[in-house]
Amino acid sequence: MDIIIVYGPLQSVEPTRTTELMATRLMTNRMLRNQEEMVQAIERTYSKLSDDYKKVIYLKYWAPQKYKMEHIADECHMHRNTAGKIRKNFVKAVALEVGMK
Repeated sequence: MDIIIVYGPLQSVEPTRTTELMATRLMTNRMLRNQEEMVQAIERTYSKLSDDYKKVIYLKYWAPQKYKMEHIADECHMHRNTAGKIRKNFVKAVALEVGMK
């Protein structure tokens, strides 16, 4: 089977060769798997938190309105540094859960 190589701009952004198609599919599957693992790690880590800590994380990442740490700390009746440490430790715990350091 002869492969015809076309020089110049491609009409489509989709890969045209079998190897390119397979590589694209593998990368897409790997990226999707990584995203699924990340979601599961976030859910596991979040479920282990106390209600006070969950409120900080919810307000920081999932609340409909984006709040600054000062507002989150006020809402949770704690110092801004405490709310920041809770957020930082949550991010570290998620990273450990997925095997990142």
